[in-house]
Amino acid sequence: MQFKLFTLAALSTVFSLAPSATLADSMSCYSVGGCQHCVDRNGMQDARQLFCGTQNWRNANLGFELEGGLGSMSLLGAAFTSSQQCFDAFDTIMQCYGTRDGGIYSFSNNGVAATFNLDFCNCE
Repeated sequence: MQFKLFTLAALSTVFSLAPSATLADSMSCYSVGGCQHCVDRNGMQDARQLFCGTQNWRNANLGFELEGGLGSMSLLGAAFTSSQQCFDAFDTIMQCYGTRDGGIYSFSNNGVAATFNLDFCNCE
């Protein structure tokens, strides 16, 4: 599996300008689905391990391209509080796999709003 790390400085600046709010953990699937240019389930599990099974979950405003751009994941705002929270967020978004092209998991870490965005597909 091929991963490409990218930083999200510009997006994090925009995100930090958003009004702060206390968020309960929540997930929503993308409204679109049906793209055929997607990372397969095994590739998504590899991505899960790469992000949550290493120290990457500790870093906010970080992103990865998956499988040469077929998909991507990013964490904006705050870092996860633990690797388990990262695994749980990833697994929660994976419930969208097969019906939608990705999902967003929102949470708060010490009062800082954050979003974990997981794109399974790239149909631009």
